[in-house]
Amino acid sequence: YQRRVRGKKMEQITAEEQDTLINFKKTQDETSFFTDDEPIVVSGAPGRLDVMGGISDYSGGLVLQYPVKELVWAFVQKTEKHRKFRIRRTKPVSVQSSSDLPLEIEFPLEDLFPENKSPLSYEEARRYFDESPPNRWGNIIAGNLLVLHKELKIPQLLKSGGLNVLLISNLPEQKGVASSAAVEVAIMKSLVHILKIEDKVTPTDLAFWCQAVENHIVGAPCGIMDQMTSVFGTKDHLLALLCRPAQVIGFIPIPDSLCVWGIDSGVKHSHAGEQSNYTKTRIAAAIGKKIIEKKIGKSLEYLASLPLSVFYREYASLLPEKLNGSEFTGVYGNIELPVLPHIEYHVRNATLHPIYENFRVGVFKELLNTGTLESFELLGELMFQSHEAYSACGLGTKETDLLVDLVRSQGASKGLYGARVSGGGSGGTVVVIGKKDAAPSVQHVVLEFEKQTGYRPYVFVGSGSGRAGSLELCLKNFDSVTKLPSIFK
Repeated sequence: YQRRVRGKKMEQITAEEQDTLINFKKTQDETSFFTDDEPIVVSGAPGRLDVMGGISDYSGGLVLQYPVKELVWAFVQKTEKHRKFRIRRTKPVSVQSSSDLPLEIEFPLEDLFPENKSPLSYEEARRYFDESPPNRWGNIIAGNLLVLHKELKIPQLLKSGGLNVLLISNLPEQKGVASSAAVEVAIMKSLVHILKIEDKVTPTDLAFWCQAVENHIVGAPCGIMDQMTSVFGTKDHLLALLCRPAQVIGFIPIPDSLCVWGIDSGVKHSHAGEQSNYTKTRIAAAIGKKIIEKKIGKSLEYLASLPLSVFYREYASLLPEKLNGSEFTGVYGNIELPVLPHIEYHVRNATLHPIYENFRVGVFKELLNTGTLESFELLGELMFQSHEAYSACGLGTKETDLLVDLVRSQGASKGLYGARVSGGGSGGTVVVIGKKDAAPSVQHVVLEFEKQTGYRPYVFVGSGSGRAGSLELCLKNFDSVTKLPSIFK
């Protein structure tokens, strides 16, 4: 079986891709979701484990990201049979799904693109989905269409007809492994292919447009690392990304003697909302940056660009431990993020974190290349420090703390070097680094966690890639799962 990318035959499809196509065929047989009048474009995108860096991405920090083997696949079809946005998802197979959302939703395209009027603004689109809870999960999908229109002004997709979108995924939701970014990237890839504009869209463009969906329509003020990893991630490598705003520094191979795991804490994770812990931490860092800027009398492009020693010598004493939103705006005015008057922001720790984390990540990157036992133990200590810094920012939970403590109790003697909460914190997944043969120690952590909490974690192990292109399926030739080669036009 072979894929076609931009009309060219490429590498053979993988067993996972074949399983996805079989799942697609089963869904189509049961639901007749797609019509046979137009081709169906399929694109995949992986989640990621945030090994180091995390929330420093929005402050211009260096981050190290590991693409997981679990993916989201987006099957997208433009059809003339209706004028709707129809979206369906299948239940993840062998994954503990945290979502209780409906499997299928639909809404008129005119709701987003009124006839003879301008499309909804980002703010209007966000309100539209917020006011319809059953359709709310469609924001992350339909938002891609709005962003494409804004960035490229493409009318031909909107003049007539509608869209059918099917998501097939084995990537758990709300686990802090960038499932929303994977959905955005998979959808955007398919839309770009349908529009035949691949030659006009760079991979970095695609990542930024997906971030715009997350920031402006979903309402989560995330940085760029999730989308960049889903686009650029390379199997068995860490993506070294300097978020200023998105410079790919390189791809660092995981040493043969090491393995990366992710252990799900069972605590649902979300960035969205003005009062989420993630949002409050990001705003607190922006408040600290504003206070420093007033001191130096000029704009500071990236908080993480400050050397750690300079921060402690010149600026640490300026920052209050906590500051009420109304007190801040009364003195400094507004900033680019919405400071709520009644919220008490943890300014000092939130400002220190990206500066210190940027230093830790730089050291981690260098140590990874040395290959000695002593350096791996230092890697682990840097991960433990990063985890504690998250807690100091208000991004910890007792469940993620327990997982980290259980890894620490196993220690280097049992093959586990370090662990930290992944992504935006406040639950989600804990990343673990250890010897390649330390799977029994990871299993011990999982069983002990289950014993103490009653929850059996899902374990991420194995790497994927974000660099795959798109498949184009011809439904009328897709008669049998035993004739998969006939799906390629």
